[in-house]
Amino acid sequence: MPVYNVVGIREKSGRAMKKIYRGFDETEVRALALHRDGLIAKWIEQHPYKPATDAQKQRLAQLGCSSGSELNVKEAGDLLRAILSGDQPADKQSLVYARQLRIETTTYVGQKQLYDALFRQLLHPGNEQHLVAWFIFRVYRTLAAGDQRSIICGPEHAVIQRIAQYLVRDAEVMSAIRQYRAGREWIRFGHFIDSQGQVQRGGRMDTFAYQQAKACFEKAFAKIPLLRPPISTDTDPSSILPSLFPEPDRIIRHRTLQSLKAS
Repeated sequence: MPVYNVVGIREKSGRAMKKIYRGFDETEVRALALHRDGLIAKWIEQHPYKPATDAQKQRLAQLGCSSGSELNVKEAGDLLRAILSGDQPADKQSLVYARQLRIETTTYVGQKQLYDALFRQLLHPGNEQHLVAWFIFRVYRTLAAGDQRSIICGPEHAVIQRIAQYLVRDAEVMSAIRQYRAGREWIRFGHFIDSQGQVQRGGRMDTFAYQQAKACFEKAFAKIPLLRPPISTDTDPSSILPSLFPEPDRIIRHRTLQSLKAS
């Protein structure tokens, strides 16, 4: 976690004070100083990370990376882990999402490492909506077969959020999502060919959660051509979502009625 020097004025006494805090960014540190010490921050400066160690630079040079001397210790650590594990660089979209979730990382982090960090963060209580939305988005990316032209470019999209609201209160779906072992399984589901031409195995496609998410998309595809971009700019997918995916309490009642009829 980054370290910051904070200089400010004590809220009650009006006296000047200088203190060191750890926080994700300046906004968090400013709030922490006020909450913990009643310190109104007037000046904040982040401590720079230490440069890469000699051992890190030497190892990176052995691996054919000439930029080791320009990296800090955290960047060098992420890059080494990515290279030694054969990981691919994390995509920009996932890096942005990680920052939104306040996950500390660098642009040199590997994709598998980043997805594992995302998964761990989203498993925390209170993150259920984010967890389901991220899972659903990764199912969509698998269904899109890597097509980058789609209008759905992240878990915040209205279609993803509506499906997440539809599924988040389904206990069976939530249980199935949590049974995946690591976030790297969500990079792609099923078997696929990586950038090196090797066959890789992603997350299972036969889970209840995957099948439910896939069914939701198939239902949406019948109304919205999500996989056939470009889509008309005057098309508003959110306008038909309520009819496609009703409120969760209606889903639960419908499933209960089905169970009663079956018995």
